[in-house]
Amino acid sequence: MEDERSLHVVMFPWLAFGHMLPFLELSKALAKRGHHITYVSTPRNLKRLPPLPPHLTQTITFVALPFPSIDGLPDQAEATSDLPLESVEYLKKAYDELKTPFTTLISSRRPDWIIHDFASYWLPEVASELGVPYAYFSVFLAAALAVWEPCLKPSSRCAPPEELLERLTSPPELADFPTKVANLPFEAKQILDFGFTVNASGVSDALRLGTSIRSSRALLVRSIHEFESDWFSLLSKLYETRIIPVGLLTPSAEEDSTREDYPKVFEWLDKQPPKSVVYVAFGSEAHPSREQARELALGLEASGLSFFWVARDAWMPSGYEERIKGRGFIQKGWVPQMKILAHEAIGGFLTHSGWSSAVEAMQFGIPLVLFPMMADQGINARVFGEKGIGVEVPRDGLDGSVTSDDVAKTLRLVMMEEGGAGVRGRVGELKGLFGDRGLQGRYVDELGRLLKETA
Repeated sequence: MEDERSLHVVMFPWLAFGHMLPFLELSKALAKRGHHITYVSTPRNLKRLPPLPPHLTQTITFVALPFPSIDGLPDQAEATSDLPLESVEYLKKAYDELKTPFTTLISSRRPDWIIHDFASYWLPEVASELGVPYAYFSVFLAAALAVWEPCLKPSSRCAPPEELLERLTSPPELADFPTKVANLPFEAKQILDFGFTVNASGVSDALRLGTSIRSSRALLVRSIHEFESDWFSLLSKLYETRIIPVGLLTPSAEEDSTREDYPKVFEWLDKQPPKSVVYVAFGSEAHPSREQARELALGLEASGLSFFWVARDAWMPSGYEERIKGRGFIQKGWVPQMKILAHEAIGGFLTHSGWSSAVEAMQFGIPLVLFPMMADQGINARVFGEKGIGVEVPRDGLDGSVTSDDVAKTLRLVMMEEGGAGVRGRVGELKGLFGDRGLQGRYVDELGRLLKETA
């Protein structure tokens, strides 16, 4: 007889919406199968999460840990999106101070499992002392974990920067399949500067991630074999930890805001021909520099294409909005991205190459124009390129600079030219895979089974 026991799982994501939202989707997926979830974060972040579907409010409990006051952190800054990149180190320091209240919480609730993020490198020790199983949930592609692996080993902590740069800019040595996936030099330098340097918290991100992976009983990856089978095979060679793909965790467009909440947005989109509009958005944390924003803006203008740009705080050239009036729609605040991607007018997506954004776009068959900016995004862009679902805007490998001419050429290629037909066809082929709710559900079912085996 099938084991119908329900589990109590504690979720503890890093304080970034690119992490908190996938953790929430995994929580919802497990809760739909009868498991009880305690989702732990800080007060302001919990208030900013999207509301739960009514039928899950009894199985998902939100617990707010008191957010500490830290020198260097402004008031109300509880997520990476509240801060410039150079101040995120203080957020990690604050996150580490959640160890004591988190330990108290686990001691009182005694869950069957804890699923945690890269930043809580101290959590495996806490969980082991309390006798609670724990798993690291990676919101990164399997490919990113494979490319980074040589630099995450304890022996790499004393390696010279030149050696680490070489590792980060080279495809994995143990890959037994053809691939050129690696970081560009400017990306590798940024990763070293922000990920491998001991910061205000007293530890580096590389130590956090390496410890979280190697100390956990299982490595859960937000991906599927059908998309990354070669990279999952490589991961199994690189890490001794049990590796479990958990599906794409695609959010539902039905749970997004309604069209009526954004009348001007959808009024404009409804007037555009099918597949004619480029959707432009760079997530909640990736911010183009002033120079990049200028070239992106001029490239969009020069492309001759219609576009919808969620520009947030991006700098615009003088007179730009007047020049593109009617052909371009610029939104300075949040938008319901899923409903926009689902709109028939959208024919392409100029994106920072975040995995969440790609997952959302692919279920609607939207080809990608790739402009990575930070962290895992460069690796993602190369993977998407090799999988045939997007084309990367050419960049200077040393400084990351871009020209408006290259932006315009890449946009036209993906959206309308014969040379981009392969990409448009490929995303059409994968639309069914990424939108297959049954397939995604089977991954979560298997995760639940494996968690029960060892609870």
